Amino acid sequence: MNTGFLVLCDADGVVTTTFGEGPLVPGVPLWTGVAHDSRERLVQILRDARETEQHTILQMRDGTTLDLHCAEEEGRLLVVAAATAAGILSRCESVFDDPRVGGLARRLAARSRPDELSLDIWSELARLNNDLSTAQRQLAKSNAELRWLNEQKNELLGMAAHDLRNPLAAVLAYLYFVSLDAAGLGPEQQRMIGRIQSNVQVMLAIVEDVLDFSAIESGTVRLEMTTFTVAELFAEIAATSGPLAERKNIHILSTIEEGVGPLVADRRKITQVLDNLVTNALKFSHPGSTVTLAARTDPEGGSRMAVSDQGVGMSPEQIARLFQPFGRVGVAATAGEKGTGLGLAIVKRIVEAHHGHVEVQSVPGQGTSFTVVLPAAAQKE
Repeated sequence: MNTGFLVLCDADGVVTTTFGEGPLVPGVPLWTGVAHDSRERLVQILRDARETEQHTILQMRDGTTLDLHCAEEEGRLLVVAAATAAGILSRCESVFDDPRVGGLARRLAARSRPDELSLDIWSELARLNNDLSTAQRQLAKSNAELRWLNEQKNELLGMAAHDLRNPLAAVLAYLYFVSLDAAGLGPEQQRMIGRIQSNVQVMLAIVEDVLDFSAIESGTVRLEMTTFTVAELFAEIAATSGPLAERKNIHILSTIEEGVGPLVADRRKITQVLDNLVTNALKFSHPGSTVTLAARTDPEGGSRMAVSDQGVGMSPEQIARLFQPFGRVGVAATAGEKGTGLGLAIVKRIVEAHHGHVEVQSVPGQGTSFTVVLPAAAQKE
């Protein structure tokens, strides 16, 4: 174990003279035997010693903790290190009569007093600092590995979904042509074709969600900003959601407050956001109820677009899990509809890409309201 050293260094911290026993030899940098985490601190101490005597605790490469003092005079640095304060004094006293370094040694000795408790505290702090640095390096390494694994996961999902999309679309197209000539089939065969179409449509929707999510997660999505009105957006959403709403006898109502101006945003992606929210609202609404699309100006100058239903609602615990990818909140759709668990995760990321956010209000048994808040930057002045 390293018990310390007394050396004379030049202005660059390279050892020029050694006094007594020690691990260092002339011609090597002083930090040769210092642990990696302590080297930067030692270099700074040597630099500061040109103005005033310096003191620190260093962790050596062999695990030893040393108390170090240094002082500068005419470009020369006298550095003394030992495991105890008494050891510092002993090494300094050994060169008091040396005309080259006696004055510097007395200055360092005057600063050092045998205080074992203090040194023990500093040693423990140095050890904890070294442990913290090691933990930080391990954490950084683990984070890098997790990022790589996440990228691989997104790439794999994207590839799998992309390879599935075209065959599913082809199956759906063939089923459409089969259904056109289904008059000669019996009622049961026609129902089977209808079920196949329905299931393929669900599978295709899942694939599209996975592709969208993978693209967003990988950072490859680019926003194409255009100008459009909220009225146009609501009309498009109501038209595409109409068939599902009719099957459940749900009325879609749109209201736009006066003063809501045109939006400057990626129309396709904002349409996807509202389409996901309306589809969710219809999924969890009771037959004969109403789903409302409402728009108004945000007090801070942006826009607020809300999708509200009168459905099953959610508890605060369920809301907390809403935007987790592939998450399930434990709420059953009113007609047994299925989903991927990606829709709301996609909604959140698209809105955040527009520098906005999504608010949720819900009461179990009474319904839920999702509000998309876009900042003034996403609204035409």
